[in-house]
Amino acid sequence: MINLFYDNLITGNGSSEIDNPVRPTISITHHLTQLGVEFTTHQINSETKLDHNQTNLYVIELMYGNKIDEIFKNLSEQALTFLRNDIKLLVYFPYEGFELKLYENWFYKLHKGFINHNITCKKYFVFNNLYMEDHYKHFLLENTIGEQFQFNNVFGFPYFQFEYYHTVKEQVEEGLPQVKVENLFNKDKDYLCLNSKIRAHRVFLVSELERREIEKNCYLSMMGSTFKYDETTIEFAKNVLSQYMKNSEMVSQPMIDGVRKYVDDWKERLLDSDANNLNDRVLDPKYYESSFFSIVSETGMSHHLRLTEKPFRAIVNYHPYIIVGCNGTLEYLKSLGFETFPELFDESYDNEPDMAKRLLMVINEVEKFVNLTFDEKMSRYRMVHDKVLHNREVFFNKVAVDTINDFKKIFEYIKND
Repeated sequence: MINLFYDNLITGNGSSEIDNPVRPTISITHHLTQLGVEFTTHQINSETKLDHNQTNLYVIELMYGNKIDEIFKNLSEQALTFLRNDIKLLVYFPYEGFELKLYENWFYKLHKGFINHNITCKKYFVFNNLYMEDHYKHFLLENTIGEQFQFNNVFGFPYFQFEYYHTVKEQVEEGLPQVKVENLFNKDKDYLCLNSKIRAHRVFLVSELERREIEKNCYLSMMGSTFKYDETTIEFAKNVLSQYMKNSEMVSQPMIDGVRKYVDDWKERLLDSDANNLNDRVLDPKYYESSFFSIVSETGMSHHLRLTEKPFRAIVNYHPYIIVGCNGTLEYLKSLGFETFPELFDESYDNEPDMAKRLLMVINEVEKFVNLTFDEKMSRYRMVHDKVLHNREVFFNKVAVDTINDFKKIFEYIKND
């Protein structure tokens, strides 16, 4: 039995009620239930007793990397007493995978919190940085952290391929429309490119597609965002790009002018939904059936190999893909058993460390494909049709199963450690 402990089952562990830095979500409890793992949830108070014949786990589900100090300010005295002696700690942050030094060295601040509050229990960290184990070794080499304040283990967990499997499963069970294999040769659009939150690299991508006039025959969205964070505003993207383009030899003056025009004239570009009614499960199947491939516009390009649901959405919907994301993404997908598409694109972009150059390499490949004749496009698509069937099969019969087992193994490890 795993007993999950929280300071507050509504607002989270050690969180304030306003703009919570942490939160209890249904993520852990929902998935443990689905996997048949026995657990209970408890709110800590002065009467709380621990059963030391079972696994007692205090859970901090991080929501932000820039609010670490607030967590420790709001931990209850009872929780701190347990964390110094009698309970294990899980810091659960699988939705993000950004650089460990961002937000004024947030990851180091997390360890300083352990030190300042003498949190010496066994500690575990789950993060959607697929190189997390190696990065933690480097972190410990660069920072002096006493052994009793280190994480006993860190897990780089591909949360979104795990979560998206359950999303698709629910979609099928609810009878929502699905892509039909027999319709996959009815192509009349070049590509599908979905963009929800505004990110600087997405602004550059879409502005360049428009400047080159290669978005005339495609499905393209740029929703904007209901999230009121600086990082997801068009103004923030403009400032980031202005600074970056000054220092990049890869970006020409026409590209800079294109970005400026795009942000000055920016407006939502929608398909089935808008940012106030976002639900990637109800996208009309025609967008996949009638377009040749997806430009998968990932959340970030500078993360240390973090994938969201976006490439798997293309895979599940029988789509070839080219990826605007972290370098090494294609290599990772191939390691899982997925096919990539050198028949359609030069995939050397996946090995390019420079973000601007990698993005331009992707756009160049998109432009080459768009400029083919329709017959050439169909001929190339026929060459990869079996691959898209294979990829969907791999997702459901191997990758989803392996990832589910990996999630279960995290809690088995904590339980047995």
